[in-house]
Amino acid sequence: MQLTYTRRGISVAAVCAMAMLASALADPLRAQQAASGSSYDGPLWAGLFAAAMAIVFSAPLQALIPSFCAGFVARIARDWLVHIGASQNLATLAAAAAVVIVVAATLVRRPGISPIVVLSGFVPLGAAKPFFAAIVGFLKISSLKGDALAAAPVALISNISIVFTTTLAIALGAALGVMIIQTLRFGREITTSAGSGQHLVR
Repeated sequence: MQLTYTRRGISVAAVCAMAMLASALADPLRAQQAASGSSYDGPLWAGLFAAAMAIVFSAPLQALIPSFCAGFVARIARDWLVHIGASQNLATLAAAAAVVIVVAATLVRRPGISPIVVLSGFVPLGAAKPFFAAIVGFLKISSLKGDALAAAPVALISNISIVFTTTLAIALGAALGVMIIQTLRFGREITTSAGSGQHLVR
């Protein structure tokens, strides 16, 4: 029982530390948005959106808070990387990898809900606006004329390209996160095996 309370305390402390770190990382972004006359609430809405998508995916109740955290981490990681000069696709790739690593590290004892949390965390990284713009643009092509008709294919191709590259970046980021986790686990198994071998020799 005491060990359980200790683990819970460590988990709460880790969540608080992550929240403080996220708040510190978001300060420059808030300042930048405040200078332009708007507020920076992207990670918060991303977390709420991820939690809502977890409900859509029929996730159990215990997956809602991890899904919120996954969406929050994904959005703030991507926005911070873009803020320091990374490209949008590279930032999306790194954010997707961060989601996989964070979920694997925090939900190691709940493998059943981990895929749902990961997918929910990926949703805020998607190119939703270009995706719907491409659909609307495609449906409106038949009614366009003149210069608007000539410009429509360019806009359509641009939106489809953004959707494709963003989705590819998320997929590659997920694969990178899985590779990192497997490498860390393999290294830990080797270390554990070596320690057990030395113990048996002694």
